[in-house]
Amino acid sequence: MERIGYSSFKLLNCLLLFFLYFLMDFVYIKDVATIYNYEGFFKYDIPENLFTARVSFILFMLFFTFFKCTDFIYNVVNAFIILLLLPNLILHQYMYTSSGVIFSCYVFIISILLISLIEFRFKSRQVRTIIQARLILAISIILIFPFFLSFGFNFNFNIFLLGAEVYDVRLEARSKFNTLTAYTFNWLVNIVLPIGMIFASIYKNKIVFIIYILLFLYLFLCNASKAILFFVIIIIFLYFGNYKRKVINYTLFTISIFLVACYNDDNVLITGTFINRPFFGPALLCHYYFDFFDAKQLYLSSSILRRFIHYPFDAYPANLIGDVYFNSPKMNANSGIPSDGFMNFGYVGVVIFSLIEAFLISYLNALRIHHKFFGVVFITMTVLISSELFTSLLTHGLIVFLLIANYMLKDTALTIK
Repeated sequence: MERIGYSSFKLLNCLLLFFLYFLMDFVYIKDVATIYNYEGFFKYDIPENLFTARVSFILFMLFFTFFKCTDFIYNVVNAFIILLLLPNLILHQYMYTSSGVIFSCYVFIISILLISLIEFRFKSRQVRTIIQARLILAISIILIFPFFLSFGFNFNFNIFLLGAEVYDVRLEARSKFNTLTAYTFNWLVNIVLPIGMIFASIYKNKIVFIIYILLFLYLFLCNASKAILFFVIIIIFLYFGNYKRKVINYTLFTISIFLVACYNDDNVLITGTFINRPFFGPALLCHYYFDFFDAKQLYLSSSILRRFIHYPFDAYPANLIGDVYFNSPKMNANSGIPSDGFMNFGYVGVVIFSLIEAFLISYLNALRIHHKFFGVVFITMTVLISSELFTSLLTHGLIVFLLIANYMLKDTALTIK
């Protein structure tokens, strides 16, 4: 696979990331630290960590800019810089969060770059190209059929206004979900439907494309999860352009969001939906996890080893953090990388979990997946940031994506024009 060398493209993106860094800094001081101080955001008058945070970012960007990696890996790391590293750096500057959070973010991102240097060589049987798209459509229909039985077709269409009705629908949906639909909902939304929609676009099948859009909208009517609408937009947005174009487009798109926040006086909605929720909220949760689980490691007792190791608390970690820091015990304050590793095994866990996830990303890199499918990769990245590793693998469909990628998407970069 073609590797990106030092070029004007990488220099341009480096400058854009620095510009985004200062925009995020400005918006945090102007809006986030004041509007959402009830969540725990604040700003010390003298940011003692400002110098070290910016110097560390400068040094890392020099390393990243001159590091030779594939287009796929460059896109992945660029997205993690924007979604994970920059928000945590800014909180570290103004809230005096643990330096261990920043160290852990760097460990994770650098692990991706270094592990990507390993050449994976393997053979696997492939589903014939002619039936890949048809098989995904068949899987989509089979998986969504139980939702027709549980939820029917009597919906509140006012939820498209994204008002208070959204929360009423979510509350009602809890009683309609069962074990099967609870799992397949995430598999459909995160993996299967996006892949099917991309196949429909590649093969220019407008009718099938519309079917996938309708299935997305049906699931939104079932659960009123705003993430569904966001994923549809991401899939379409990242469908266009090669990997280099996607990097610039995504960075510029994020810059435009923060520019709007800078110049919009009535910015509570903008700051909450497009700034706090995707960027600073996950960073704040990461800080809370590091604060609470310092010297209180769980050793996977809340996860796959719960039958072998005693879990010391009365609530699951996400509810525990919601109760302690937000006074809301029913809140699912989920967090993923790097909090998950630290919560279970401290800084050793950060390294181990970072290496595991870096290997998974490098595995996808070795499959030579067509760049049109990068939107699905991006969705899995947001899942890794917001969910525990084993939850991401099982509940949120990462294993499903790895299987589909191996048997259907492998070498599509070579076979699809």
